[in-house]
Amino acid sequence: MNSGIYQRTEINNQNVLSVVYTKDTTKRSNYLCPLVYIFNNHNVYITRTALIFQRSGERILLHLKMEDFTLVIPTYRLKDVAQTVRAYRDNFDRYGYDIPIIVFDDSSPEVYGHDFPKFAAVVPSNTFYVGPPEKALFIDQLVSRIGIQHEETIRRLLRPSYGGNRNFTILYTLGSRFMSADDDMRPEGLEFKERPALDQQEVLRGIFLPESSLNDNITHREYDLAAAFLEVLGKAVQEVDASHYLLGRTLIDNLNELYSNTTSQKIHRNLENKILVQAGDVNPNARILVAQTFKTGLADLDATDFADDVLSTQRDSPALRYIALNHRPCITATNWRFDTAVAGYDNCTGLPPFIPTSLRTEEYILRLLVQHSQFAAAHVGAAQLHLRTTSMRKSLGYDIYNEALVAVLRQKLRHLVHDIKETTITFQHDGHITSRDALKMIDIARPYHEAAFERSKNAPDLKSSAYFAHFATELQEEFCGFDLSAFRRKAESIMVQELETIIKAMEIWPSILNLASSIQAEGKMPFRELISP
Repeated sequence: MNSGIYQRTEINNQNVLSVVYTKDTTKRSNYLCPLVYIFNNHNVYITRTALIFQRSGERILLHLKMEDFTLVIPTYRLKDVAQTVRAYRDNFDRYGYDIPIIVFDDSSPEVYGHDFPKFAAVVPSNTFYVGPPEKALFIDQLVSRIGIQHEETIRRLLRPSYGGNRNFTILYTLGSRFMSADDDMRPEGLEFKERPALDQQEVLRGIFLPESSLNDNITHREYDLAAAFLEVLGKAVQEVDASHYLLGRTLIDNLNELYSNTTSQKIHRNLENKILVQAGDVNPNARILVAQTFKTGLADLDATDFADDVLSTQRDSPALRYIALNHRPCITATNWRFDTAVAGYDNCTGLPPFIPTSLRTEEYILRLLVQHSQFAAAHVGAAQLHLRTTSMRKSLGYDIYNEALVAVLRQKLRHLVHDIKETTITFQHDGHITSRDALKMIDIARPYHEAAFERSKNAPDLKSSAYFAHFATELQEEFCGFDLSAFRRKAESIMVQELETIIKAMEIWPSILNLASSIQAEGKMPFRELISP
């Protein structure tokens, strides 16, 4: 047993000798150990969320609910999410936590009616549910209190979508810290057993491997996720043990462009990835508002990377896995690669909304937020596993079109920021798309159209030929037949509309937060607690 700091304390008016261990070097992490109380010759372990009483080999959990920390799981695939809930509940149980889990469900009414009873019957205790009925009631409360004139903007902010669902998570956890996991995540990292030493400024080294190359040198490593996030969230940078965290200005990924996060080279097997902390100052008084673990497993590929794979192998499901060779935690003044799939948030005083856009860049608002000198971001010393469920996604042709527009929208948002506050960001209005912008987007898509058209003519069978022909046709339609003038008008119309919606949403969001706080205080937040059978 490691040496620790000893002090006298009392529990229920009885003298107890408490031992506070500063580190546990026998574990993989360097986090503070739970308090250990020697009480009437028995051991009582106090964790952040649970009281564990151990007697004669028995381990009894006397749960203390954690009021200021929650796991949220946004989903639109209710039939799949029960396994995710169970996996994270098992992780919390293993480390002695009884953390509430809230599932935010965007299922259609038909899917909800069919799948909810099955889901509710199998999830563990201390699971809560906010689905279509609860969301409808909550939106009605907001509209009635804010005013019918803002109904369209409110519904756009909270519509069934990636960002809309996550805006519910912000409103329901207001006043607390929380962690969020996508429904295709698992609380373990896919890592090499033997970890190579990292370079001086390196915080992550990983490699892309096909599933067939995974062997006994690779393991699924589990972490105490709650402890990892609670060690940093809401704290000033200077309050975190600097000996465990590398500090710097921002993160540089050798495979990604800094601001757009698009890949700078084709992803392929045995490709090595390094992420470095760029040297620079971090405000010691900055509050760590967002944090994330590292992400392993099925690789997040750009649509163009996905298309490269499809066109070269005729497969529509790339099987590359991202394996972490080694990683270590860091704190940075900005984080242009913040990943909401494996994130934690300090929502004690509110956060800005996920961008209400149809262009799948809703999380970019958080990357803009941490530009403020009073905020910072962290990567904690843990990793999680991505299973990458791709069902119900739009087509590959649309994904290429969407990513082209997203790159321009992100650039505009970054340059149009007028003011950053804790719960909102104001933007100038400029949705103009130049011919140069439009041509750049067309130039991304045109080679894939040509390649797909050629493959459709030379495909070995009718099914393959039809697939590639459809891909080519779809690209031609999305990009207006590659007519520069027509596509520029289309892209500008979309950009103007998206920016108008974003600006309106940012203006009304602080009022929505205030009302959510009032509804919460009145005990009128609609939700269901799911009781295990």
